[in-house]
Amino acid sequence: MMGQKQFAPRLFHPLSLQAMVPPNHLLRRLEAVVDLAFVRELCASYYSHTGQPSIDPVVLFKMMLLGYLYGITSERRLAEECALHLAFRWYLGCDLDEPTPDHSVLSKARARYGQTVFEVFFQRVLMLCLEAGLLTSTDSVLVHVHTDFWEKARRYVADGGALYASLSADVAIPEMEGLFGARLVDHSPVSEVTLKVVTPWGGLNPGDTFHYFAAADNPRQWAVTLEVQGGTVIAVDQAGRPALIANTLGKGKTLLCAYPLESYLAGVPSVFDQEENTHRIYQAFRDWAGVKPRFCTSQPSVEAVSLNAQDHGYVVVVNHSAMPQRVTVTSALSLKSIQRVTPNGEQPVSLHGSQWDLDLQPYGAAVLEWK
Repeated sequence: MMGQKQFAPRLFHPLSLQAMVPPNHLLRRLEAVVDLAFVRELCASYYSHTGQPSIDPVVLFKMMLLGYLYGITSERRLAEECALHLAFRWYLGCDLDEPTPDHSVLSKARARYGQTVFEVFFQRVLMLCLEAGLLTSTDSVLVHVHTDFWEKARRYVADGGALYASLSADVAIPEMEGLFGARLVDHSPVSEVTLKVVTPWGGLNPGDTFHYFAAADNPRQWAVTLEVQGGTVIAVDQAGRPALIANTLGKGKTLLCAYPLESYLAGVPSVFDQEENTHRIYQAFRDWAGVKPRFCTSQPSVEAVSLNAQDHGYVVVVNHSAMPQRVTVTSALSLKSIQRVTPNGEQPVSLHGSQWDLDLQPYGAAVLEWK
């Protein structure tokens, strides 16, 4: 006979929060070996010695740590999960009938403590986790947190995906040899970087160079030293060390850069208004990996992104430079028609095969409908 579940909420339950969290749960391990009592001393200068007691800063930092551990980037959602998740409640020390902190408290705490406090907190937690064996290391200077992200990345590439990664001195990737064809062995500060192509690859030719400036006092802009293990060296740095390494895994392709190029470019004012050729690296990787974007433009400072349906869609073309641009937009799709969307209605655009020309004002944009 088929049963039918009947739910009749009871007013009282003989429950123990302590008993409902499994003994092998990650948060139990974390609580057992990582003592966050140092947080109170770290934050003491931000509190008065009089007035109503605040929420324990250890609870706030534990909430933020939960957000990082479980990939919860929204403070509002993090506060909701802490109220609903039994293991989260146990880790925070909030019993079943006790309210958990509101998301607004987290926002105020972040603003109050500032970047320096959080950097010190991260460093202390990192060292405590390392001492407790919650982290692993293949080299004395490189550690990584246990995560399944890179295993998912391997599967993605092996199934035909394309993956690019640029590294800096504060990162390590577990078992990266199979994925990228190289391993990390050291890191070093740099102030100027020159990449020189040594292997014909994509649209790059031997002798092509790329030059950057870095902040030598910022570890996030330091270089990493790579030891090639199966990959192909595409470019070397100013010291002749491998700087760009291409690798094939299964049906897919990867490209690894020993320098955080994007971090360098982010520090250059109006980088799109200058003669800058880093886009050639991305384009060469795209071509080598066989990736065909639905839309692309003839100018690196002009971006094209699309919204696609089954038999039609929209493409948004944006000029990121301070100069007017006349560009050719190319599509990998078989287009029947293209029309520019304006405040006065749609205007037909002349197609030449799968290409059309477009004029854009400085920092201007255009929306077009394709069919």
